[in-house]
Amino acid sequence: MNEIQELRKKIDQINTEILQLIHARFVVTKKIGLIKKRKNLAPRDKKREKTQLNKLLLQAETLGIDPKLIAKIFTLITEKVVEEHKKRTSL
Repeated sequence: MNEIQELRKKIDQINTEILQLIHARFVVTKKIGLIKKRKNLAPRDKKREKTQLNKLLLQAETLGIDPKLIAKIFTLITEKVVEEHKKRTSL
C-alpha cells in the first residue's frame, strides 16, 4: 500500500469515528429532549449554546482549526437537535 492509500485509510477510520461520536451525541440529546418535554422546558437553551460555542471556538484556535468551520459545524448540529426537541415538545 502506498503512502497516500495508507493516509486515506486513516481518514476513513477517522470519518467513521466522527460519525459514531455524532450518533452518540444525538442519543444523549434525545434523552435531554425527553426530559425537557417531561419537565415542560423550552427546547432551546441559548445561553448554554453560546457558552458551548465559545468554548469550542477557543479549543479550535488552540488546535489550529479555523473557528469559522467549527462554528458552522456546531450550529448545524445544534439546529438539528433543537428541531428534534421542538418535535418532541409539540407532541
